[in-house]
Amino acid sequence: MRKNQPLLILAAGLVLIVMGIVAFLMISGNNDGEPDVSKTVDGNKASESTGGTLGGPEPVSQLPASKYIALINEVPGENEVNQSDTFTMNISTFANSYWFTNEQEGQELALQWKIAGGYQVLYQPVGLAAQVLQGGYYTTIETYIFADMEGARSAYSHLAKKLAALPGTEKESPRGLANDSAAYSFVQGTVGVSDVVGVFHRFVFRRGNAVVSVQTYGGEPFMSIDQAREIAVTVDQKMLGERTATEPTPIPTPATIGVSQD
Repeated sequence: MRKNQPLLILAAGLVLIVMGIVAFLMISGNNDGEPDVSKTVDGNKASESTGGTLGGPEPVSQLPASKYIALINEVPGENEVNQSDTFTMNISTFANSYWFTNEQEGQELALQWKIAGGYQVLYQPVGLAAQVLQGGYYTTIETYIFADMEGARSAYSHLAKKLAALPGTEKESPRGLANDSAAYSFVQGTVGVSDVVGVFHRFVFRRGNAVVSVQTYGGEPFMSIDQAREIAVTVDQKMLGERTATEPTPIPTPATIGVSQD
């Protein structure tokens, strides 16, 4: 995995070989032989998503981070959980993620920000690439809980700057959400062997001591930032107590090792 490319690039590569995608996901960039559409298609579309709370409270979210994700029945379309890319974050997985240039930087910043725990889920269309060509899309949700507001603010700022600086990434301008938020898109290759352009959208936000990333991957004709933002609204509502926060069915994973919120 090459850490100087977005997670969403990795996700693209896996979709193209009909195997699913991984966390924000990074691809290795191996699209040789495929048309380069990254410079010819505008991934930005006017946003119509206006729900959710902009600004407002800064609640202290408690572990486990998994209880705040949007459940599978709260995500549009016919989907299934990709279990291999759904897991509880520990210090090691977080420090080695796309957030950081290398593991040393990850370890140092994870301790500085006092990360307490995290969780990632990947929902994939039941029909994989074939369903993407009919308007379905992949959804990756990441939730990170920090021991205090200061750590969450620093982590959010770091993530937003890193994503904005990635080559080929376009900044989106939907209505804001939560205490801080930002949105991006990235056009990469085509869906499978079709001529339909593939596009990633990512909506990131901070609510209190939590940082959340929602990424979608689908066919460019069907997608805008709205799908990711609407799912982000669902997660934010759980953090605000406006929706019931329910843990998903457990999947065996390493225990989270972080800084206690006590």
